[in-house]
Amino acid sequence: MFSPEAKEILISNYRKLLEDHGEGPEVAHYKSVESQVMRFEQLAKLGDMTGGRVLEVGCGIGDFYSYLQQNFADLNYKGIDIVPEIIAVAQKRFPSADFECRDILSEPLTDDYDYVLISGVFNNAIPDQLDFLKALTEASFKRAKTGLGFNFISTYVNYTEDDFAYFDPCEVLNWCLNGLSRKTNMFHHYKRTDVCVFVYREA
Repeated sequence: MFSPEAKEILISNYRKLLEDHGEGPEVAHYKSVESQVMRFEQLAKLGDMTGGRVLEVGCGIGDFYSYLQQNFADLNYKGIDIVPEIIAVAQKRFPSADFECRDILSEPLTDDYDYVLISGVFNNAIPDQLDFLKALTEASFKRAKTGLGFNFISTYVNYTEDDFAYFDPCEVLNWCLNGLSRKTNMFHHYKRTDVCVFVYREA
């Protein structure tokens, strides 16, 4: 599901990115502000989050929070991440927001949220990465009253990079439909090699 080895790889990856870049989109493995915002824009189409409770899993240094705050009024936001140093930076940048260092696979959340968002978390090459995606999306969807939005990189690419993870969109869609909800939308290659998935509660 999420082995100690995989967890340590993720923590080490982001600690190194933080040390190298301090702040900016590179800390979250994005190559530019434009590419980061493009992904935020797509995920934000999950629903109207105005006045809603929103949980971001893998919040990094809070860039998505800043975007959401600018686009949805009266947002009630909580961000969680497994890297203590990352959370410390997020808290310093946005002292009025609620950030917490937590691994929800070993410490499940009990509060519910209208929307749950996961951006960029599945881009890291780790052991058993599909099992990790399934486990984290399942744990996150349990806390979503309306919907879950997450993204990943498709295996339908012209080239790959060793540090990044790639997923077969058919496998991910099958998991969502059969493991989470039949009310699932997938946007494949909405730009470049990105895939965005919206999973909603069934009526």
